[in-house]
Amino acid sequence: MKLQTEFIPLKDGSQICAPSNITLMTAYVLWEQGDWFEDEIRFARVFTKPSMAALDIGANYGLYSNAIAKKLGPKGRLWCFEPTPNTAEALRATIKRNKYKGRVKVLEYGLSDQAGSATFYMSPNAELNSLEPTEGAFTRKQTIELTTLDDFMSQHSLPTIDFIKLDAEGEELNILRGGKAFFERHAPLVMFELMHVDKVNQALLNEFKAMNFALYYLIPGLNTLAPFEQDKGFDRFLLNLFAVPLDRIPGYEQEGVLVGRAESVNEPPGNEYVERCKALVAGPSGLPDPESKHGRIMLHLAAAMNKEQPMQARYQSLSEGYQLLGEAGVEDASPEMLATAARLSFHIGQREAGLGMLERFLRQFVAQGKLPEVTESYMAPHRALDGRPLAEDPGVNLCASMVESFIRMGHRSGYFAGSSLIPHFKVLKQLGALSPDMARREKVALARAAAMQTGGSK
Repeated sequence: MKLQTEFIPLKDGSQICAPSNITLMTAYVLWEQGDWFEDEIRFARVFTKPSMAALDIGANYGLYSNAIAKKLGPKGRLWCFEPTPNTAEALRATIKRNKYKGRVKVLEYGLSDQAGSATFYMSPNAELNSLEPTEGAFTRKQTIELTTLDDFMSQHSLPTIDFIKLDAEGEELNILRGGKAFFERHAPLVMFELMHVDKVNQALLNEFKAMNFALYYLIPGLNTLAPFEQDKGFDRFLLNLFAVPLDRIPGYEQEGVLVGRAESVNEPPGNEYVERCKALVAGPSGLPDPESKHGRIMLHLAAAMNKEQPMQARYQSLSEGYQLLGEAGVEDASPEMLATAARLSFHIGQREAGLGMLERFLRQFVAQGKLPEVTESYMAPHRALDGRPLAEDPGVNLCASMVESFIRMGHRSGYFAGSSLIPHFKVLKQLGALSPDMARREKVALARAAAMQTGGSK
């Protein structure tokens, strides 16, 4: 069946050819956010340099392909593996529309540990297509061609491959096993999914370690990678990890691509950051109290956001702030402290903890229909709120920032929230604080609800 598609504009000026069906994941997310919902896509944009070469394995509709291709110059190269004809055709349309021809090639086959053919199980949401049948997730089957990374390497004259996005819905381990020579020769940075279905893909993690790769995860607020320590637990929102060749770690540290572990020194932040906070905070006072724990946490955040400092020093400041937050606790925290604590948690990649701060505020104030009394400065929970014009009532400002941050961070996308976010848009309207971005998200949510009754067309 021919896939009905349309071009959806992104915030960076590019366009993605995706299904004309707002009830499907890709279309919904792109219309909602003007981008993909994963923080790692921002890392891919910064990491990619014009002369690099990369592979997008499981390219789908090409969100990462587009992000990488946009940063490549005439000498850069990207190979996209997408075995399903409809999705591959849409990906080619994206490449043509954005004028990536010559830099990007779409290969219409899958990768595994051996060449041949296989049955591919198809879902209406192409992100869920898989070589493994998942009960209730697929609607039809298709035979696809398979090859291995080693065969691909032998058949193409490849430059050094710098980066791989690996998303093959459970086939990743076989892809590694079919690419031993490839990985030994190229040693790329690899982004891959931590979970397979609802369990940690432990066999894949072990395989990367056996191949002399170290595991890292993204620190969203710094857009850098930090060591992944599985035994310490991880945030439930964490989707992707990065496998880094051991011999490339020193160079990546110098470039700020990744950082080492932070030491638990708990040093107080320098008072020089008091003035720097002035441009970052809201509330009746533009300056934090450096003697209070809340003020010290804000100073640590300000130090972490200082791009003039080396990335390791910024990560150290962020970690010290989070350690101080843990010592201070939030059981009796002020509304302002909850906002700053949420910002710090999101910044360091502890999204679940930050969400807990927002939910506490929503229960205490929004659910009760009252505004907080704001007496001290704070940092907005989400970076998108920095520098936004403020209303006269500081209670309205704080309440609106907490509600909007919950809409942004409570789910990876409104696609997964169903209709549960609709009341929060109403709160923003009542506060007179429905930003253009929130109005866009509300419109998409309502369009999906309507489309669910008409078969998915807009």
